[in-house]
Amino acid sequence: MNDGRNVCTNGPFVRVTVTGDGGATASHALTDDMLVPATFGSATVAVDIQSPTWAEFDLVEIYVNNVPSCVLTGPNFVGGSKQVCTPSTAPGQRYTPTLTKVNEPGVDGGTRIHGTASQPLTITQDSWVVVVVRGRDNISKPLFPMNPQSLLPKACSGNPCRACGTGLPACGVFGSCTVTNQTFAELTDGNMNECGELTMAIANPLFIDFDGGGYKGIPSIP
Repeated sequence: MNDGRNVCTNGPFVRVTVTGDGGATASHALTDDMLVPATFGSATVAVDIQSPTWAEFDLVEIYVNNVPSCVLTGPNFVGGSKQVCTPSTAPGQRYTPTLTKVNEPGVDGGTRIHGTASQPLTITQDSWVVVVVRGRDNISKPLFPMNPQSLLPKACSGNPCRACGTGLPACGVFGSCTVTNQTFAELTDGNMNECGELTMAIANPLFIDFDGGGYKGIPSIP
């Protein structure tokens, strides 16, 4: 962790490799460099994912020197505000490469999900690369039964993250109290769009040296 080689995850095991245009590679492995030269202006990011079947994923995002967009929220009930930032989706700053997935044999007769993705990059300056792997609601199932507490027993049809039922406020503008997870059948139906916890893994950055002088960073964000 002190070396910045960790991958934070709630399910998928993610391996990221950046290959420079001279053939050298960088990865989070203990014996590998985390900086790779790309002095001719190109590099390739390869992502390999192995995940248990209860941790589905459907999207790989690659962020390169991403400059987020930040806004200041309005004052809350005690007068405090906070800055909320979302990553840029601009070309060259965020990539969503094609993800290939297969189910393959795991250990002890089980099955796992194996995914791969690759993205070529055009490099014009020293760069950092961060990879995110995640599942999206209504595409990937949430982490059930590994994280059952994220599913509400009863919720509103227009907002599955709003609990409803006896002793709770009515749904009102959020629809009717018809999202339920109280029987075995309801808990094992996939739980799509029911506010369940979704899969996510985030890899620490790897670095690309463009000018041959080592990684010197990019201009600071205002």
